[in-house]
Amino acid sequence: RAPATQRDQKHRETSRLFQRYCAMCHGPDGRGTGVRETLPMIPDFTRREWQEVRSDPRLVVNILDGKGARMPSFGGKVAREQARDLVAFIRSQPKNS
Repeated sequence: RAPATQRDQKHRETSRLFQRYCAMCHGPDGRGTGVRETLPMIPDFTRREWQEVRSDPRLVVNILDGKGARMPSFGGKVAREQARDLVAFIRSQPKNS
């Protein structure tokens, strides 16, 4: 396991990636509330039910390949390792029932 300072640095870097590529739609807190009116199907990453039915590999694929018209591909912008880090970051957010 990496020392705390390395984990903290990785968390900060991934947080910046999330803010750069994801927050525009998913919001800075991952809830998607800012676009919910126009994109009602956008997930709320803080919902425990949403988290429980999605595997990490599936989320990595969604990030890299996109989801058709609903979500663009970020494969040309983030590396696979960064996509895995983004999934871990999403998983680490506080959960609501």
